[in-house]
Amino acid sequence: MDKKSKITELFSQTNTKHLKKIQEKIELVNCPLKAMMCETHLITIYKSFLESEQFRAEKNFDKSIETLHSAFYKTNELLNHPCTRCANLYRLNIIDSLENIHGELKKLVKGIFANKRYYSSYLKADKILKELESEKLTNKFYVNEPKEKYLGNYLN
Repeated sequence: MDKKSKITELFSQTNTKHLKKIQEKIELVNCPLKAMMCETHLITIYKSFLESEQFRAEKNFDKSIETLHSAFYKTNELLNHPCTRCANLYRLNIIDSLENIHGELKKLVKGIFANKRYYSSYLKADKILKELESEKLTNKFYVNEPKEKYLGNYLN
């Protein structure tokens, strides 16, 4: 089973509203390694995005946040050049999704019609978002090595 059919099978198991949203978030267009290194990681990250969106739609914010948190750390396994570019893109998308959840929770817990039921989720999202932002700022995921010595340069 090739990569495209695995992803299609994964997407066919979810509803189409979330499918379109996730497909727009991450799309592997030009990979010098022909996705040899990241195929399983990419599928896992796609699955995490889908699960997170489903949990978010069901107002299960804790699970949605945890799913994105684990997806963020799954990207740490993509540390070889040129995968670092894709991994950084995935991390930015994950942080963006967490910011959206955080904003939604902020609206739910603040103001006249505040719902205290989601306050713990709001605090959790805030804590994890700060943690991931600080990791992004440390740039410890950036690898600055010469591009000539990687297998992907010979596959094109």
